[in-house]
Amino acid sequence: MRKASRIWAGILTSLFLVEPIVAVAKEACLQHNRLKNWRAVSANSLVYTDWTGKQYLVTFRAPCAHLTNSTAILVIGSEWLDLSCLHRGDPIRVAGIGLATSICRVASVEYAEPDGAQG
Repeated sequence: MRKASRIWAGILTSLFLVEPIVAVAKEACLQHNRLKNWRAVSANSLVYTDWTGKQYLVTFRAPCAHLTNSTAILVIGSEWLDLSCLHRGDPIRVAGIGLATSICRVASVEYAEPDGAQG
């Protein structure tokens, strides 16, 4: 009986340790120096395309004010420079003509299906 309890405890412990590793492996590394363009998908997300044509879906913790506005521009701060990856919690500022700047916090960064791809 004690041996079975130890086995189950070991299995459960390993599952708790593996889950964060799998989550990190899914997250993509979007680098500032490789950006080509972006487009808003909704107030909650945008798609970045890098110079190789790879697309990244960036989702936000909450709806990002003005993201879907036709004059919206993204202002990259010092938190995300050069070779560093965009991470969960990083701020992205959204500005536009006649709009107050809003700060949107990243919830996730994942690889996106290319436009027109079927899954």
